[in-house]
Amino acid sequence: MRNNKGFLLLEVMLAMVMVTSGLLFVGRVYSAAKGAMDRSRDLFASSLLLEEKMFDLQLPVAQYGADRGGFPDNKGCYWEVRASALSEEPPELFKIILGVFLPSGKDSPDTYRLETYLIKNRSEESE
Repeated sequence: MRNNKGFLLLEVMLAMVMVTSGLLFVGRVYSAAKGAMDRSRDLFASSLLLEEKMFDLQLPVAQYGADRGGFPDNKGCYWEVRASALSEEPPELFKIILGVFLPSGKDSPDTYRLETYLIKNRSEESE
C-alpha cells in the first residue's frame, strides 16, 4: 500500500462548500446591518426635523388647518401638518398630525409621522 499525503476531491469540495456558505452568511449579516444603520440614520434625521417643526407650532395653531412646507437646510425634505380642534371650550384642545417626508430611492418618499395634542389657553391669544 502506498502512503497518500494529498486530499481527496470530496474533501476539497466539502471544504469549498463550507467556506462558501460561511461567506454567504457573513455577507447577509453585513447587508442586514447596513440596512438597519440606514434606517436608524433616517429615523434620527426625521426625529430632529419633527422636533424642529414642533417648536414652530407651539404658538397659535388654530390658523393651521393644513399646511405644507420645506426645510431650507435639507433639500428634498418637506413637512405637512394637519390640526383639528377637539374642543371649543377653554382651554381648547387641538390634535396635531405632523409628517416629515424624506427622499428615498423608491417611487415614494419615506414618511414619518408624529401625532400629538396641544392645549391652547385663552391667555395665549392675548400675547
